[in-house]
Amino acid sequence: MASQPPTPAVALSSDGTSYSPSSTITVTLTNHRSTSIYTFDHQTGCTILTLQRQTAKGWEATGGCAMGRLTQQIEIKAGETRKIPLAPGTGQIRATPWPTGTYQVVFTYALQREGLTTGSTTTVVTPMFTIS
Repeated sequence: MASQPPTPAVALSSDGTSYSPSSTITVTLTNHRSTSIYTFDHQTGCTILTLQRQTAKGWEATGGCAMGRLTQQIEIKAGETRKIPLAPGTGQIRATPWPTGTYQVVFTYALQREGLTTGSTTTVVTPMFTIS
């Protein structure tokens, strides 16, 4: 009987493996830790997640946040699950579809509020998916 892999402290997954350029990508984030974790918003679509596209230079962030407001610190409580939609054009000055390619979603967090500013962070990544 094969053993199950351990549950990650923070789990991140997308709702599909392939999307169209106009699709909304829904990402599920679950904090399996026994304590809160902290992150900043103002990433892709002004969310707490960064959508990255693979390029010849490596992974590049796509669909930033053009809202003219301060970045906010976000607390995700122990055991909390969030479903976060990433829609093309959200938080942008001009809505444009996602470029085609290979993607992943990245989430960076800290165990204490201060960790976000001191660089004491952990990053989790979804499995890769395509937009075509």
